[in-house]
Parts: sequence; structure tokens; C-alpha cells
Amino acid sequence: MAVLDPALKGRIAAEGLMGFERNAQIVAGAPALILLITLDGVSGYDKDGVPSTSKGSHWQSFDAGLAAEAFCLAAHEAGLGTVIMGVFDNDDVCRLAGLPEGQSVSALIALGRPAETPAARPRKSVEELLIWR
Repeated sequence: MAVLDPALKGRIAAEGLMGFERNAQIVAGAPALILLITLDGVSGYDKDGVPSTSKGSHWQSFDAGLAAEAFCLAAHEAGLGTVIMGVFDNDDVCRLAGLPEGQSVSALIALGRPAETPAARPRKSVEELLIWR
């Protein structure tokens, strides 16, 4: 869901971000706020509602993370900047957005034209991240 309405972005910033002032500023000031919506009980579940993996509902978060990454990479390619936020009250944001029961917001993604292009931060080497067995 793309939220463009300044009043709704303001309500999400004021009521849905659990007091995180910096995130509230980002949400209220972004030209667009993307709500990454997932359907509860679908990802990682069989059609009969039984978990298809030992991960249960955690698989939903994994799939949402993949979607967020793909979205942010596509936005970057289009010259847009993004900020992924995971600290928010899901119930409040769902209520404010008018989502039906059975849908959750996995992430908030602020979207707009970046004011600056910061230098890339140093990355860890493969040797620092990979464990060989």
C-alpha cells in the first residue's frame, strides 16, 4: 500500500510508531510511505492452514524481507531513496490504514528523492561473515 495522504502519514507517525521520534519524522516527511502488507497464515502454510515448515509464521517475515529488499533495490535503480522501518505497532498501523483482519504490516518503507547521496559504508569481507565447516 502506498500512502501519499499527508494526514494519514501524520496519523501513522503520531499514533503508530511507539514513540520513536526519528522514525516519526521520516514517516511524516516522506513523499510516500509504503506499507509492506502480508497475509497472515499463508506464507509457510499449506492450503489447509497447517504449517509446511518448522518455522511456522516466521516464514512470513522471511518472505516480507525478500520483498522489501527487491522493492528497495528497484527504487534505488529508479533514483529513489528508501528507509525501512520495523519498529511500529502493527495493530495501530493496520487500524489507521483500514486493513482487514488477516493482514499484517511487516515493514514501513519511506520513499522519496534523497537529499544527498552518502558514500557507501565499508562492508565486512566474506571471511568475516562466512563460517566454513
